[in-house]
Amino acid sequence: MSTYRRGDQVLVDFPDEDQPFAATVLAENPAGSGRYEVQESCGLRLAVNESVLLPASGVVL
Repeated sequence: MSTYRRGDQVLVDFPDEDQPFAATVLAENPAGSGRYEVQESCGLRLAVNESVLLPASGVVL
């Protein structure tokens, strides 16, 4: 079962970055791989591991 679903708002928190950034989940990769495709508000799409995602609900940056 996926932690995040298409349309969920998340924060992407890369360890080497100063601050997480907001993104929207576009899709989870098949076979429960724990990788997600996300899109930043500027349109940039990334494939990221679930380990760098945080739920965005209630968080203000």
